[in-house]
Amino acid sequence: TSADISILNLEEIIFSDFEIVVPFKIDSIKKIKWKDLVNVDQLTNLGVKKSISQIIINHRRQNETTTWEQILALKGIGQVTLNQLKDLIDLS
Repeated sequence: TSADISILNLEEIIFSDFEIVVPFKIDSIKKIKWKDLVNVDQLTNLGVKKSISQIIINHRRQNETTTWEQILALKGIGQVTLNQLKDLIDLS
């Protein structure tokens, strides 16, 4: 129910070894509260790369609160990743 199939060609013939990645509808994803963020899987299950998820979890373990500016300053986090995280994490 939370899959965004709007970009898929449903008429395309798919072969048995073909991989299909279906993104989530951002509107259907409930944001994770910063205080509730405790493991890497919470972010990787939402499409965040494992390496980025680990950076965020490490930052969370060291910081009870944070800002988007602090997250952007982390090595490996750029503007594109930050925008993705803003759709998934509630810092309040």
